[in-house]
Amino acid sequence: MDRRATDRRRDAINDPYAFNIEAALATLCRRKTLFTGLMLIILIPGILFVVTKPSKYTAHSAIILEEQAFNPSDFRDVIPGGRFDEMSVNTQTNLLTSPKLISQTIDKLEKESGATSDVPRDKAIANFVSKMMVSSSTKSRVIDLSFTSKDPAQAANIVNTHMDTLVDYQIASKKQQIGVINEWLVEQIEALKKDSQEKSKAMQEFRLESGIVLGKNSQELIDQQISDLIEQLVPIETHKLSLQAKAEAIKGAGGKEGIPDVLESEVIRELKSQASQARQDLKALGAQYGVNHPDYQAAQKRVNQVNADLGRETDNIKNSATLDLQAVTQQEEMIRERIEELNRETDQLRDKEITLQTLEAEQEANRKLLSNYLERHEEVKSQMDFSRPDIRIIAKAEAPTQSASMSKIILLILIGAFSVAFALGATLLLELVDRGIEEPDDIKRVLNLKLIGVLPKSRNPIIEATNGNRGSYIEELKRVYLALSSRQGAQSILITAARSGEGKSTVALSLARYLSSIGVKVILVDVNTTSPSVAVLSGTNQSPGFAELMNGAVDSAKSIHKDEKGLAVIPAGNQQAHVVDLLASDRLARTLATLKSQYDFVILDCSPVLSTTDAEVIAGQVDQVVLIVERARTAKKHLKKAAETLRQYAKDTPAVILNKSA
Repeated sequence: MDRRATDRRRDAINDPYAFNIEAALATLCRRKTLFTGLMLIILIPGILFVVTKPSKYTAHSAIILEEQAFNPSDFRDVIPGGRFDEMSVNTQTNLLTSPKLISQTIDKLEKESGATSDVPRDKAIANFVSKMMVSSSTKSRVIDLSFTSKDPAQAANIVNTHMDTLVDYQIASKKQQIGVINEWLVEQIEALKKDSQEKSKAMQEFRLESGIVLGKNSQELIDQQISDLIEQLVPIETHKLSLQAKAEAIKGAGGKEGIPDVLESEVIRELKSQASQARQDLKALGAQYGVNHPDYQAAQKRVNQVNADLGRETDNIKNSATLDLQAVTQQEEMIRERIEELNRETDQLRDKEITLQTLEAEQEANRKLLSNYLERHEEVKSQMDFSRPDIRIIAKAEAPTQSASMSKIILLILIGAFSVAFALGATLLLELVDRGIEEPDDIKRVLNLKLIGVLPKSRNPIIEATNGNRGSYIEELKRVYLALSSRQGAQSILITAARSGEGKSTVALSLARYLSSIGVKVILVDVNTTSPSVAVLSGTNQSPGFAELMNGAVDSAKSIHKDEKGLAVIPAGNQQAHVVDLLASDRLARTLATLKSQYDFVILDCSPVLSTTDAEVIAGQVDQVVLIVERARTAKKHLKKAAETLRQYAKDTPAVILNKSA
């Protein structure tokens, strides 16, 4: 626990994202060439731009929107689509910057000067827009137009011409709009008149075809009948429930002796009394004279007679209750059928009333719309002057006498400050961009782990590890072997990575083949449960393997395969049969103990740390954990998370192999 706390404190100190002034100054000193180059990229073009920048003049003109005698936009509520322009500040502002109006202004200027430009019209419009500025305020009806040019007189002329073009365009537009409105209203009025006649005819035909008197009295009469029937139904239902209770009581009774008290009549009670007295007399005579005595036999006949009378009376009561229940049920059904019939009549009556009301509503709406259109038509005809514009130029543009450009000294100061700020920000940003681990020194500084090898890039590292030639890749594998063998008791070695694609399986197989080539007894176990690749890389069968070994389907001997170089390999096996929970069980510990007794090194190729929890489970059961880090591939924050996870569960501090180093 003390080691982990110390590691966390070191991580906080060495966090590459913890910004401080001292580190920033050190970065600038280290990257002063980059800082100077970035600053000059901005500074030199900026100075050249300011020195060669010509003076420009801006002319201003202003218009104001006046109260409108007639506004075509008032007809938006009757004309679909709102086809007419709204006289507002935003509308006029957009119109001043529209390509159509600018094109008309350019035509006027060319006609006035008598010269025709060879510049394409779209480029001429874009150039015009780049030099023009339109400003307005939502609280004011004044619009300001400005144009910048090298010639002050030309700037004023262009602004005034563009304002005149706007006035001419508005007059022509209003004339066209009034004509369209008038034509459209005439068409709508004629159509509404025809539609009103058709709706009136449809209402009359419906009244004749319905064949009933529609109104409030008919509906109230049916509702009263339904209410009366419901009132009659309530006592009938109550009586029915009472009869049903009696019927259930009779059904549950075992015989005449079990008749409920609620069903007993005076006759039943009298017969029960006689039956009781007869049984007592019979019992007394039997005790006095015996069963063969004439008096006893006469008493027996009286008992039988009374019981027979009691049975007949009971059957009469049962039959009477059944008949009463049937009669009440039939009466209830008749009333309910009548209620349903009246409800159907009510629905039909309501449907016809709704249809009639709909026709009347459509007729009324048609009449109101027609009246509205007639009023609007008279309003359009009553307008006296449609050619008067609703805008007025309140300030003609005059040729400016002072340049509108900013002082060159101020521009140079701003460009200098911006170049410094840009260079500073870009330099620090490039430093802070998380491109992963790039240098071996970053392993200790960022991850606070020990680096045991730096494997160079190789086209085929697996072949290079076993060809026997002394190259840089073999030398680094030798350093890894020396680092691992120097750690006492480090037989089982877990090789993993933060994320997939960092070459951990290739490194594991290369290391295993190298150890095998120098006479070390080693076995490679594929414990990757997400994307196992050892079988493919080594050319062995996929199963049986580690999955079957963990499930107890095979023993360790049957799960071991030999690749073409004679390396002992336990592939991943059938992953569908693999149970991940078994990794945390004693089975894995026993398997590792067995393999360690047979081999000098047991190398386990595991799933990435950030993909599954397999590495966390296995890390605590092996002697050494090695994290494979590909140069400039995985972000430092992900590597730090993986390192912290392994450090938390591993027995010893994890080691790092930097892969594919330049």
